[in-house]
Amino acid sequence: MKNSMKRFTNYKSLIVLLVIVFSLFHLRLNNFPGNVFAYDTFGFYSYLPSLIINGDIGLTDFSKIEQVAQTYNLTPTFYQFTGMPEGGWVIRFFSGISILFLPFFLFGHLFALNSSFPADGYSLPYQWSFVLGGIFYTIMALWFARKTLQRFFSDGWTALILALFFFGSNFFFFSTIGNKIPHVIVFFEYAVIIWLTILWHDKKKMLHAGLLGFFIGFISISRSSEIISVFIPLLWGVTSWNSAKEKLRMLWEQKKHVLLFAMMAIVGVLPQIFYWKTVTGSFVFNAYNDPQSGLNLLSPDFIKVLFGFRKGLFIYSPLMFFAYLGLIVIYFKKREIFWPILVVIFINTYLIASFSSLVSYGWRAFVQSYAVLILPLGFFIHLVYSSRKMMIKLLFSVLLVGIVLLNIFQSWQVFVGIIDGSRMTKDYYFATFGKTSVTDEDRDLLLISRSFTGEESFTDEYKHKRELVYKLDFERPNSNDQEHYSRNIRHSGKFAVRLDSTFIYSPGKTVRYNEITDEYYAWLRVSAYVYPTGNYDDLAASLVVHFDHKGAPYKYRAFDIKDKRFNLKMNQWNKITVDYLTPEVRLKSNNLKVYLWLRSKNTIYLDDLTVEAFEPLPKDEISNEPQEDEINKADELSQENFIYNNSFEELGNEWDKAHQSSEYAVTGQYSMKMDSVYIYSPGLKVNLQDIENKKNCKVEAKISVFPMFPASENPGSFVINFKRDGQNIQYSSLNLEDIPELKTYEWNTIAHTATFPDSLLASDKLEVYYWHRGKEKILLDDLKVELKSCK
Repeated sequence: MKNSMKRFTNYKSLIVLLVIVFSLFHLRLNNFPGNVFAYDTFGFYSYLPSLIINGDIGLTDFSKIEQVAQTYNLTPTFYQFTGMPEGGWVIRFFSGISILFLPFFLFGHLFALNSSFPADGYSLPYQWSFVLGGIFYTIMALWFARKTLQRFFSDGWTALILALFFFGSNFFFFSTIGNKIPHVIVFFEYAVIIWLTILWHDKKKMLHAGLLGFFIGFISISRSSEIISVFIPLLWGVTSWNSAKEKLRMLWEQKKHVLLFAMMAIVGVLPQIFYWKTVTGSFVFNAYNDPQSGLNLLSPDFIKVLFGFRKGLFIYSPLMFFAYLGLIVIYFKKREIFWPILVVIFINTYLIASFSSLVSYGWRAFVQSYAVLILPLGFFIHLVYSSRKMMIKLLFSVLLVGIVLLNIFQSWQVFVGIIDGSRMTKDYYFATFGKTSVTDEDRDLLLISRSFTGEESFTDEYKHKRELVYKLDFERPNSNDQEHYSRNIRHSGKFAVRLDSTFIYSPGKTVRYNEITDEYYAWLRVSAYVYPTGNYDDLAASLVVHFDHKGAPYKYRAFDIKDKRFNLKMNQWNKITVDYLTPEVRLKSNNLKVYLWLRSKNTIYLDDLTVEAFEPLPKDEISNEPQEDEINKADELSQENFIYNNSFEELGNEWDKAHQSSEYAVTGQYSMKMDSVYIYSPGLKVNLQDIENKKNCKVEAKISVFPMFPASENPGSFVINFKRDGQNIQYSSLNLEDIPELKTYEWNTIAHTATFPDSLLASDKLEVYYWHRGKEKILLDDLKVELKSCK
């Protein structure tokens, strides 16, 4: 009996690991990602279908990438790829992640070939294989982390540390309901490197040295910055200068091992080198050429990275604060592992703090380093619980339980969109702390919404202060291009500037961002008068606005002056006006550039180029706020009846825009894609003051639905709701699963009606929308609402 109990005690950590494995499968498979291969994952993954299915690793036929991106709604822009001057494209992301997923890709491909699903690399079999592959590597990552912890702690302590780490840090979110690519996968590679480091130092086997070199090479082609992992074996066991000299002496004695280590590290990076050589002709290629994103090594912002409410590590994963404190503990308790951990964590934190564009919940770039931080976390927890003061242990236990519950709840808030991945502020964080829903007033506290597609709309001018940045009237010609100034054709003053095939860029003015505004953003309104001549069909010209970092443009927008909104007419003056949201600038000293670019052989005249800035006003200075019926421009009430039409072509909310689909549509180009994350459609929301006290009004609503699965498996509701002071006073819904004639993979028009409540107040609201209650995708289009029989 005692032996049985002893064996049970030694398996506590295994039981915890099994609980975690169950949680992984339950949460991931019951919250199947609506878009598995979207955004960054598209870049990491695209090696596999491009090489194995298309046989075009150089992407010479980019239309195939465009086709799958459109079919599966993978990305609004192709930032994952860099075009080559001689043709073809380079995948910007490194290849290591795709190599790890190769077995799972082949399994999905084999299944697709023997099923009715498209064998295109992105259909459902590939998605399931990819998700299962992610679960596999997460389990293996925690398995190796467990083995490492057992080298320093008893099995019971290992079980506690592992449980607290998984459920108490944002590793929980990224490994279950979030996007685990690439950081959870790189966590696996770090966990293997640490374990192999321990084995080599214990046993000095060639096998361990070779595998260690390979994984350090390979992790650097998963994420290039992870080359810092080489410090783990290099500094392992070093406690002082004398021990460092002894370590060098030992490495010299094991020079065969070191040589094998170096050779296998080269083998680990060869796939990426071969790819670059094949596609670009060079052994090394820098595909990260975005001037807006990069390292500002001289100005790291540690406070923002660790404590900022936008995405600070300790705000959204407070448990890891104890891991950083644990560095002090291991300095005194286990110094032989202090220096490798300190160096890796400091460099990783420094690089993240220096990077100009990392937009994610809790700085996901830290996640892979948790494989290292789990050790100081364990030592700190062990130290506190080793205290003789029961009150300290009790208070710490309460704190840990609170952190775990907060972490799980905040993970859910991220999942449903309450916590935003990039727009968080201190005021919004506390306004929504502990909330299960948010109001429009809450969302006003977020940072400004930035478009993923490049389409921007300045709709809240009343919240901004307007100031002139500059006006170019071209009244003082430059001696270098004086012949391109015209006296005969001008809009105002004495001169206008003339562009032709010998002078295609207009003169401009360079202004630094910090000369425009001290705020984190501003809207710019650029206007110019243009006088085009020649043939309209031949004309090609753009009003260009962009910022510049060290000579390289970013947030580049070229507005075609022939766009239908400008109603351009030849041989007369036309006013062209565009709005432009400033980017998150790399440096406050980056320059704004505005100019007209002529791309044809026409002649065009330019005058009165004006740039205005709209800076956000403090909340207490905002006045003349439009009423709700002014904001909802589509919600117009006629005297006879009210008609609302929404074909989902123009949406003002970036969250809604991200869920537009061009896969199928009834009218126009777009429909709305509902999934397990995006569950409430855009719809009608209107005050009823214009029909107060009227009786017997009936709401007739119609919407087109395109189910991908039977409604019994993918339910949803078409809702008509009357609300008063935020509470439902009459709610009715038509459930998809109650419509027997509903057909899959084709458009169905469904209709729902409801009568008005007996009494109405001016402040009551009518809402009509679709509520998606299923896990799978469904498309919506053409929402129409009409009021009838009003007496």
